[in-house]
Amino acid sequence: LNFRGAGAAAKLGHFIDALPGVYLRSDRDGVIREANGSVQEMLGCSAREIVGTPAAALYPDPDRRRTLLARIRDEGGSLRQEGVELRRPDGTLLRVNISAGTIADGSACDGGTEALIRDVSDRHAFERTSQETEARFRDFAAAASDWMWETDPSHKLSWLSESFAVRAITPPDEILGTALWESISRGRNADTRSAELKALMENGQPIRNFRFSIGGPDGKQLWRRLNARPVYDPEGNFGGYRGVTSDISATMEAEHRFESLVASIPDMIFVHRNDRIVFANPAMVSAMRADGPEHFIGMDTLEICHPDARDAVRQRRERQQHGDVVESHNLVHLQRCDGTEFYGESTIANIIWEGE
Repeated sequence: LNFRGAGAAAKLGHFIDALPGVYLRSDRDGVIREANGSVQEMLGCSAREIVGTPAAALYPDPDRRRTLLARIRDEGGSLRQEGVELRRPDGTLLRVNISAGTIADGSACDGGTEALIRDVSDRHAFERTSQETEARFRDFAAAASDWMWETDPSHKLSWLSESFAVRAITPPDEILGTALWESISRGRNADTRSAELKALMENGQPIRNFRFSIGGPDGKQLWRRLNARPVYDPEGNFGGYRGVTSDISATMEAEHRFESLVASIPDMIFVHRNDRIVFANPAMVSAMRADGPEHFIGMDTLEICHPDARDAVRQRRERQQHGDVVESHNLVHLQRCDGTEFYGESTIANIIWEGE
């Protein structure tokens, strides 16, 4: 930049005022002799008010400025992007980056210091918040009953939360670096669903409520539920998976007890989720004259009703979904698989099924 010749001082003044930050020029005694207009926004005072005051007054700790001056000397006369804390005239503090150098131009400030100061309070607050958020996340991860994990783009486990070492049966160092689907096929009574999991991951599909079993150290079958999603960087490049694994052994044991119990009950019992049947006991198979329980899986509950009764059942179901109180016992007109019809009394109750 050439600020020589006619109007040089004015050009330099315009340039200094346009700088993206506060410009301060102090003499050898540390007294501020020049400041640009940005001091009003950053420090809350005008350039006229700050000129003639000691630069050390801007520092909560005067020793900090002496340290900076020593750093400038040690760095050969200049210092770039030093993070410090300054104090405004009203006493409030702000975080800034300072780039400074020794003045050697033969002026009245020769031997003094000029500095460009940028306010980084927002960035500092963001970084501090990010650090606190990360620490909070790690605390939750360590205390959670589930364990979290990440894979790299080749689907190999690259990170495990601390809770894994406490709640899993395989040491972390034995599982890190292996493909996720390989990790679920280890141990006795190994589950065969690893191929299905591999297909999901290689196709980049979200993984929801994926249940699998593994053999425990005592030979007992343990059940896990896995939920995960693929992760992409801002450019759209695949970065791996992040997910959570839960121990659902107690839930599965309760479900198996439920299935064993209802298998011996002579009444028709079925379980439905979102109005789709997910379980039917032997008594229902027999009463409806179906080939087996699989006949009902995925079926809308309205389909077991006689066509003449479906509108009334649908209305009652909608009222229940909206939170209205409906009768727990109802006489229902049903239709068997062979087309014959009969009446039955229905009783509805909410239960936990597959953890939901």
